[in-house]
Amino acid sequence: MSRIIDNKCYYIYFWDSGKKQWIVNRQRFIFPNPMEKNPIFGQYITSMWLNAKIDYKEDQAFIIAGFDKEMEIHHPKKFLKCLNNCNEEEERYNIDTNNMSIHCSFIEYFQASKDVMLDIYNEAEKKGGTQYMFMGTKNKENELQLRFDYADNILLFNLPDIKLYV
Repeated sequence: MSRIIDNKCYYIYFWDSGKKQWIVNRQRFIFPNPMEKNPIFGQYITSMWLNAKIDYKEDQAFIIAGFDKEMEIHHPKKFLKCLNNCNEEEERYNIDTNNMSIHCSFIEYFQASKDVMLDIYNEAEKKGGTQYMFMGTKNKENELQLRFDYADNILLFNLPDIKLYV
């Protein structure tokens, strides 16, 4: 297992509707087989790394970004600043990731409509939790799978798994 694959580290970014800003989780993905290439598979191995409340009444978005190991100290924060400069709601959900590649060596954008989020909420409420697979917008073969847990009318997401063609 490694947190670096092909000299890159990968992070998840998500929209926090309460704070009205993008958040980066500083925990890097782990790669069970760092020699594997195209696709690469990454995961979080415990919900203690990420267990965040999500608003199921809004469209939601997630970004997986990869940074060269040498630049990794500064670029995740610079990229976060670029994301949070997109203040308009239309920009938040239609981010031109091509203009942000100066900070990243890899970007994939995943989104979910209000209807999808409501379906996830309803299933999680019924079963106590559920999983959902999001497809990438740049490459439909890229996948982000999230676990959703329900507790006291709150929807939480955690345990991201990724499959990326880099």
